[in-house]
Amino acid sequence: MIRGIILDMDGTFIDSNDSHPLAFEKALREKGYSIPFEKIRPLIGMGGKILLSQLLGLQEGSPVIKEVSKRHGEIFKKEFFPQIKTFPKGRELVQAMKRQGLKLVVGTSAQESELKDLLKIAGIKDLIDGSPPPMWKKQSLNRTSFNAP
Repeated sequence: MIRGIILDMDGTFIDSNDSHPLAFEKALREKGYSIPFEKIRPLIGMGGKILLSQLLGLQEGSPVIKEVSKRHGEIFKKEFFPQIKTFPKGRELVQAMKRQGLKLVVGTSAQESELKDLLKIAGIKDLIDGSPPPMWKKQSLNRTSFNAP
């Protein structure tokens, strides 16, 4: 019996998947790296620090990765948040899940403050159980009373 669902945001409820690589491209360029959108785009979804580690060949905790990751967030919020659109019928889908008694959490690499804004844009903030964590599967499950198989 299904008791809960882990939901994704980017590319599922909101159309932001192209915004992230554009923000990364700009943040990287500001640091002197020329990495094109086409190389960044396929890596979207793995989290910024892992993405940058793969692109730059640096450890996830390196100062450069921390700086570029922070700058990506600033660029994304300032330049791309106002343009983000929701996909149709997302709220209705989540409402249907709630009517079935499912617990709903969000699996994302977004920081919690950014995630709250994304949930508002998607129109589902009031339907999500608890405060979604910033990193996904394990932490999302830890916030619920259901476990992964």
